[in-house]
Amino acid sequence: MRPAAYNRSAAGYFLELAEKQQEGQFFSVEASIVFSAFTHEAFLNSLGPKIRKDWQEFDRVRPAEKLYAICETLKYEPNKGARPYQTLNGLFWFRNFIAHGREEKVMANGELLSSRERSEDFDTIEADWEKYCSLVNARNAYEDVRIIAEDLCERAGVKRFVQFPFGTIASGVYQVEKVDSQIK
Repeated sequence: MRPAAYNRSAAGYFLELAEKQQEGQFFSVEASIVFSAFTHEAFLNSLGPKIRKDWQEFDRVRPAEKLYAICETLKYEPNKGARPYQTLNGLFWFRNFIAHGREEKVMANGELLSSRERSEDFDTIEADWEKYCSLVNARNAYEDVRIIAEDLCERAGVKRFVQFPFGTIASGVYQVEKVDSQIK
């Protein structure tokens, strides 16, 4: 199975949905951004074992550390100050905030307002994560994750395959084993 392909499909689905409808757009954008982050990490987890024998040591480390390990192996230093690699900073900050969210208080006119206390007078006040949750950022994340994957595959000498670089949800290597079907 190819987790990156499933995550990529979800990110694309929610991005397309966000671009087509106004109602629920915020939530579709949010989902697209998060699934783009999942796509990137799943891609790293797919590429890593192809180029590093010690990849199992990276199983529980942050995506930035996984990317560093891959780039180190490839003797490549990407420009993290410009797109597409720059996108990863905001992408994983947002993903981590959503995954590990905490209640926040937002400053407005010198007063602390919890999200429950906001009224229509304060509807333009947003937390940083809400500001990040935009169509522009969702599009950039979706596109930049693909560009990064293609860049790393090319540098690693990974051959192109169907729906390169993530594969398809139907692609993969399957092994069928005969199982004793007797009920005991």
